[in-house]
Parts: sequence; C-alpha cells; structure tokens
Amino acid sequence: MIIPKLALRNLLGAGLRTWLNVVVLSLSFVLIIWLQGLYKGMGDQIKEAQIDVEYGGGQYWHESYDPYDPLTLEDAHGAVPDPIQNKIDKDEATPVLIAQATIYPEGRLQPILLKGIDPAQTVVNFPSQFLVQENGEIPALIGTRMAKSTGLKIGDMIIVRWRDVQGTFDARDIYIAQVMKTIVPAVDQGQIWIPLETMRELMGMQNEASLVVMAKDIEELPVVSGWNFKSLEFLLA
Repeated sequence: MIIPKLALRNLLGAGLRTWLNVVVLSLSFVLIIWLQGLYKGMGDQIKEAQIDVEYGGGQYWHESYDPYDPLTLEDAHGAVPDPIQNKIDKDEATPVLIAQATIYPEGRLQPILLKGIDPAQTVVNFPSQFLVQENGEIPALIGTRMAKSTGLKIGDMIIVRWRDVQGTFDARDIYIAQVMKTIVPAVDQGQIWIPLETMRELMGMQNEASLVVMAKDIEELPVVSGWNFKSLEFLLA
C-alpha cells in the first residue's frame, strides 16, 4: 500500500503539471497510432492500384527483360509462346511491348519508354480504349505526370523517334488522344502508350512482346521456355 499512496501523493502534489503530462502523452500516442494507420492505408491503396492497373494476376517477363536496367530493353522482346497466346485469345492475358524512344516537346530532346498495349484489352483497369486508331493517325496515351513534364495536352502532335529491330532509326508523328489520371507512376512517368499492333509494325516485331499481364484468379499458369512468371508477391515486394 505504501507505493500506491506515494504515487497518489505525487500526482496530487504536482497538480496541473501532472495532468498536462497525461494529456500530452495521450495525444502523442493517439497521433502516432493515427499516422501509422494513415501510412498503412496509403500503402494498401497504392498496392491495390498497382494490381488493378499494372500487375493484374502476375506477369510473364521475357527472359531478357529487366525493368530496372533500360540497357536490356533492346533485346527484351520475343514471340509470345503458344500457351500464353492461348490465354491472350481467351482475354485472360494481355501483352505489352516496350522500347526506348525519344520525343521532342517544345524543341527539347527527352528520352521515354514507348509502350504498346491492345486497345481492346480488359485484363487490367487501364484506359487503353482511347488508343483505338482512326484516320491513319497514331493515338497516344500519357499520364498527368508525363503531361506536366512535357507540356503536352489532348490533341497535341509530337514527333517520336525510335530504333527498330534492325537497328534503323525512324520517326513518326503521334497525337495525344487522352491524358489519364493515375496514382501508379510506373504507367505514367516518362512513358507514352500506343496501340500494340501499331508498335509491333513500327518496330518490326510482329507477334512479339516484352511482358504479358495475366488476369486475376487464373488457376492454370503455363510454364514456357524463355519467359519467367512473376507473382504478385514478387512484384509488390
């Protein structure tokens, strides 16, 4: 009983200072817990957006593809194997072709990643429907970050220069069909999206891809030579 009595005497003796300490500590703990919940919620939201927009149910990468090494992009493409093509034909997967390119916004040289995706795909929640080609012009899709860094807006025309599979430089005019809003920078910053078949034709890479995005909840994932499946656990790590 001595210790509780001494503790109570000290609390009452300190008066207002004790209650100020109690209030400050309580608010501090509440703020810490709230911030942890906020950061976790933001992280979960970004992960869900990445799965919904970019990763789907996982991805098959060409054996030479490394998203962290742009020097590998020149060789990071190949014909889509039949087992994966069967999934694509069933709308259970969608291929993406990636290459380095250069644009010239306002007379400035800017390197980019040029990506091709099927305008009719429904595997990921990506606004590829804006890439439907009309009147022989090449439509392009960019994100808000890319639009801000280049000054491009809907309807603008811009020159894109690239090297095809033979190493020959070529260039074409494309027009900005839409500017998308997304919280996933991996499909926005420094990237321009065009129709997949158009890109294959420009690059001389018929029926080729750099990666293939699988639909969610696909039970049977084929094992194919030259292509490596990357699970969501790997992609989100």
